[in-house]
Amino acid sequence: MTRRRIRLAVLITVVVAAFVGSAVGTRLIGEDPARGAGVGRAAGPQRVAPARRIVSLAPSVTEVLFGVGCGDRLVGRTQYCNYPAAARRVPSVGGYVDPNLEVVTGLRPDLVIATRMGAQGKLQRALRRMGIRVLIVDHGHLEGVIASFRSIGRACGGTHKAEALVAATRARIAAVQRRIRGRPRRSALVVFGRNGTPGALREVYVAGRTGLYEEIIHLAGGRNAYTQRVPAFPKLSLEGVLRIDPDAIIELASDQLRHGHTVAELRQGWLAVPQLSAVKHGRLRFVTGGYGQIPGPRLFRLVEDVARALHPEVHWGPQ
Repeated sequence: MTRRRIRLAVLITVVVAAFVGSAVGTRLIGEDPARGAGVGRAAGPQRVAPARRIVSLAPSVTEVLFGVGCGDRLVGRTQYCNYPAAARRVPSVGGYVDPNLEVVTGLRPDLVIATRMGAQGKLQRALRRMGIRVLIVDHGHLEGVIASFRSIGRACGGTHKAEALVAATRARIAAVQRRIRGRPRRSALVVFGRNGTPGALREVYVAGRTGLYEEIIHLAGGRNAYTQRVPAFPKLSLEGVLRIDPDAIIELASDQLRHGHTVAELRQGWLAVPQLSAVKHGRLRFVTGGYGQIPGPRLFRLVEDVARALHPEVHWGPQ
């Protein structure tokens, strides 16, 4: 296996762990369901002193901590927690699926935060046996992400900033939906990995019908071009993409850019297939900010990215 294929396999593992979630929860935009009750809530008494030494076991958790104003309490994070830049100055406890228990406990945390989708059950049980508080949040669907702003905010004393983050997130998505109201529900294909050279596509990894990407496409006024429910993240040949023929293609390109490729090169790969509807109608979009694969506060930008790809005819203004 080439080094490039190994990197892609690691990316797919992390994305699958982070994004395979439960049923669609799009009601978070129009309502305020129980203010996050029951999702990501810590077990036991709720009146607990705010945590001052926190270890995060997921990039999305790290982003939420900084988003609710508690980034200065982070004492440990996974090697994949690289946003914001301040997080990279915090000691690493290892990988997303295999953090080191001794390193975690050596940081003397009073709270460890993990996601429900992470493969860290053994470590979490060991921490609880040692008397270290563990908070589990559900980042498998959008409502769970929203709820985690509140549960993490409560845990570290950032309640007010958490509420502001919830309100800003809802307002951002509501603004997108106002712009696309009444427009046709076109099909979208979300691509998060590719094989082949940037200018010559061979096969791509796309979002299936399960979890956060499905919700994001729906909120952006579209429908998933990939209609099968399994697998969650299928691999499609170029011929398979042609059979689906999506109206819009949104490629999460951050990993490609980190390895020296450019958006112009990636675009050329699609332009080489002019018979695709997305190419014919100029509905290609490349997401380069690194947020498309992490179900934290920045993920909600992806709703606007998908909506822009589906409806380039709308006057969106600067992003």
